[in-house]
Amino acid sequence: MAVCSPSLSKCCYEHRRGLAPLEPPTPEFCRAVIRQVAPRQERWARRRGVRLAYLADEFYLQAGEPIPPAAAYDGFPQLENGIGLVRDFLDGFEPLLDEPSAAITVREASFATGTLFAPLLRSCLRRFNRRHGTRYRALAVRNAFLGRRVTVAGLLAGADIARQLARRATGEWLGVPAECLRAGHDVFLDDWSLPDLSAAIGRPVCRIEGGPAGFRDAVRGLAAPVGPAKRT
Repeated sequence: MAVCSPSLSKCCYEHRRGLAPLEPPTPEFCRAVIRQVAPRQERWARRRGVRLAYLADEFYLQAGEPIPPAAAYDGFPQLENGIGLVRDFLDGFEPLLDEPSAAITVREASFATGTLFAPLLRSCLRRFNRRHGTRYRALAVRNAFLGRRVTVAGLLAGADIARQLARRATGEWLGVPAECLRAGHDVFLDDWSLPDLSAAIGRPVCRIEGGPAGFRDAVRGLAAPVGPAKRT
């Protein structure tokens, strides 16, 4: 059982005219939910061997609480729903610090992400830069398309990325998470394509597949950046 993310509600606060008011979750609310669920998780783990309920990563990020260790996710049964993605990324990122620097062919790049994950990604990239001498930047994008309360990278729109990063993105390409593109297509929620985004920001765009493995492939030059569509 997954407990819904506080930032993924379909009822985005900026787009609720004429509807019943909703109060956005606060850090205090998220901490209260964690305190309420944690003892039950431990009780179920003792009785049944699994915790049964798993809080979305956003509860911990918004509360400013540490992300639980991998063992707390019982094999990550809800990973496809985004439950445990941050822990999976953080643990998978550690071995990348020991990658041979000679294998890293992309020396400077920018990475677009949501405002919630940006601080953690910046921390990871700073460590990677110190270890390998690269110049990678994490750039937070505010979600105007669905509302500023939607803070996850998987719901970013192409127009928001273009408008906010056109002058900030540096390096060989701008990396965008594959989660914010429609399955099987290089198209964002607002119908912008990767070539559209590339044309708007004036540099290639690289689709970053999920997790540290996608990051590793991209910085090793194994993911092909997309440029603007050719005019006919």
